[in-house]
Amino acid sequence: MKKTAISNEEYERAEYEIYNDIPLSLASNLPFKDKTLDERFLKEVLIEGEKWVSLEEKPYMILTSYSRLINTYSKRIIKPAISSLTVYWTIGGTSLRCQKDFPKFGWKYNHKEQLKRYLDMKWPLMRNGHKYVKGELGYLFKQRTI
Repeated sequence: MKKTAISNEEYERAEYEIYNDIPLSLASNLPFKDKTLDERFLKEVLIEGEKWVSLEEKPYMILTSYSRLINTYSKRIIKPAISSLTVYWTIGGTSLRCQKDFPKFGWKYNHKEQLKRYLDMKWPLMRNGHKYVKGELGYLFKQRTI
């Protein structure tokens, strides 16, 4: 039997507790973890000077001042999409847009600076639902002549 498997009696007891809004007596034996902030993982992936905030509805999701979204529960960095104005993610029906959300946290958003950091650090990103192709964002960094 698997280490996380439970007996039929334990299953029936858990089912009874769930349907009757009683705290689970087997919570420590069930094969799931609480989705909470993992600060140890966060310290590993943050860069010096990078600020972060935890999202209210999902405390294990972290938005950073370098336009990165980090899931500390699954221990991965979520690949963003880009538009001509912002870096953004759509997660579970919720849209998170750096240009709109940065001021809420007291951060200034500079689109070119954020994209340049993504390119310099070779972090993965998406454009129009497709993987970014090198050189595709060159138009953002060209100097305009009058």
